[in-house]
Amino acid sequence: VNIDLQDGVVFSITNAESIMEEHDYPGLRFTLIGTLDGLRQKVKIDISTGDAITPRAIEYRYPLMFEDRSLQIMSYNLETLLAEKLETIMYRGTSNTRMRDFYDIYMLTGKPGIAINDATLYRAFLATSNTRRTTGFIPQFAAILESVESNGEIQKIWNKFCKDNDYVLEHDWHKIMASLPQCQVMN
Repeated sequence: VNIDLQDGVVFSITNAESIMEEHDYPGLRFTLIGTLDGLRQKVKIDISTGDAITPRAIEYRYPLMFEDRSLQIMSYNLETLLAEKLETIMYRGTSNTRMRDFYDIYMLTGKPGIAINDATLYRAFLATSNTRRTTGFIPQFAAILESVESNGEIQKIWNKFCKDNDYVLEHDWHKIMASLPQCQVMN
């Protein structure tokens, strides 16, 4: 992280931890602090291998903030990103504390101009579930979602997530949950 790009930004790693230890292909999460002229921004980067990308990785253009150019990086397609979040919600059920997944799905599925291919999402969900060996949960997915939505403890965790994160635009838990079935993975 100590590459001098002559842009004034300095990064330092503040934490490194194992993630996805329950999988055959665990990964690492790095927490970095970027500083520029006294401004500080925390960034988390997850690195892992072994996940299914359906149908394939895409080239994503990431526009730079202070220059009139963009970086090209290989990335998950949107359907695979959603599939991973949905699989996690399904597998963790009422034990889930990852409210960011719920919010990300809500934002991505309701954003104008973002097209989600339902067939690709379904294939990505099946591939992700197969890779993570959770396909046995798929027949119960609708019931799992009902349990999650009505669970008082999860609603408390959601309310805390909303309070702790200023970027959260929608606080109604039932609206967040209503966005999940629109992803068409339970057909």
